[in-house]
Amino acid sequence: MEAQKTEPGLDELGLALAITEPSLADENRWMLEAGERRLGTPAEFRLAAEALVAVRTRLKQIDAKHEPAVKEAHAAHKAAVKRKTDEAGALPAFEAALAEKVAHYLRVYAVEDNGSLLPVEATVPMVEGLGWQVRYRPVVRDAAKLVRAIARGAVPLDAITINDRWLRERVTALREAFSMPGVEYEIFVSPMVTEPKE
Repeated sequence: MEAQKTEPGLDELGLALAITEPSLADENRWMLEAGERRLGTPAEFRLAAEALVAVRTRLKQIDAKHEPAVKEAHAAHKAAVKRKTDEAGALPAFEAALAEKVAHYLRVYAVEDNGSLLPVEATVPMVEGLGWQVRYRPVVRDAAKLVRAIARGAVPLDAITINDRWLRERVTALREAFSMPGVEYEIFVSPMVTEPKE
């Protein structure tokens, strides 16, 4: 059976199915959609795997086609950023140092510990173009104490962020020997598309 010719506008995944098995393109379109339905037979696996190879091969072709333009754009962007950085010189560092000093002065002489403003006429001169706002930010002084409060239920778990990268590194290093309270490892498979044989 000859491969079906596809019209422009057919999505790339549909194109892959049409290339690999034209007569099954419509009835197997569920393979292209997220959902709970999984591959259940060797025939379905073969069709999906061949479609995956076709899609990734096409994506590699698209990448190769546009790579020169992407590289040129990246180079132009890098050059523009360098010109901007060179023109700014030491000004960003000066800005950061001055802002820190001005902010500290305002915190000492213009804002009470409860956040309300102090009378500032005598201590904080009015400077045209300068304003400020009072904001609050957390400072964790005792991480272990915070974690214990979360464990007791006194603080919601949303107060912290799980370091997924650190956990992945541990699981990758220890594999089946990995053990940690509240954390399990799962095994997953990453399909790879190999280069065609000569």
